[in-house]
Amino acid sequence: MASNPPQALRLTLTYEGAQIRITGSERVAMIVPAAMTAQPQADQTGYWLEVHDDTGRIVYHRPLHQPIAF
Repeated sequence: MASNPPQALRLTLTYEGAQIRITGSERVAMIVPAAMTAQPQADQTGYWLEVHDDTGRIVYHRPLHQPIAF
């Protein structure tokens, strides 16, 4: 029987001004780490990344510290 290791998707993002685009994606054999903080609330400010499933439910989130350099 073939082994199917856990897989994640690595995305490469680029930005210019306010335009952010996905410029690459790659499947990698790894387990995505669990979220370390509570899910962001609707009135929360700051930066974070969210991954949603097909129904729009957040399945992963991670806080980010000033992700775009000025």
